[in-house]
Amino acid sequence: MVGEATLRAVEAAASGRLQFDLSAVGTSDLGPVRIALAQVKESHWSDYLIGSALVREGDAATATAKAVLDAINRRIARV
Repeated sequence: MVGEATLRAVEAAASGRLQFDLSAVGTSDLGPVRIALAQVKESHWSDYLIGSALVREGDAATATAKAVLDAINRRIARV
């Protein structure tokens, strides 16, 4: 839900010039830390975009939003 909301907000800010589909989100332990991961696909592009962010203070929702933004940051720069 957070990942989808993040993508819809970016699409709205880009006035429809970007379109994304959220393929997967999740959290995982990596050594001593917990991370959020996001897999995003841009419409009309074949590769997946992958992002990650640390889960701080147990806030997986914020980390998920950051992971989604990490995945699409290079695409946003084009707009």
